[in-house]
Amino acid sequence: MKLSPDHDGKKQPPKKVQNPTDNDSFNLKQINPNAAGIDLGSGEHWVCVPPERAQVNVRRFGCFTPDLMVMANWLTECGVTSVAGGGNRSLLDTSISNLGSFWI
Repeated sequence: MKLSPDHDGKKQPPKKVQNPTDNDSFNLKQINPNAAGIDLGSGEHWVCVPPERAQVNVRRFGCFTPDLMVMANWLTECGVTSVAGGGNRSLLDTSISNLGSFWI
């Protein structure tokens, strides 16, 4: 492990990072167990489903129609009925409208 030098050149141990589970604000109530999260980007979309729904619950998808169809099929297989998206809002609107009837 490398230690960063402080202002006087002496090496200091790295600062302890707080574990998110140590903070009560991370104990959020689950509202919709059938929801997925999507981070939309201009070149790729990252999708996360509940951990018990898939062996690998975070996946990356491309932005073209065939990629969106694969994403929609995976979400359906995982029992997802709604999504919460982040990233570029116009990309969210465009991607959802491109999925059409596949978006369930």
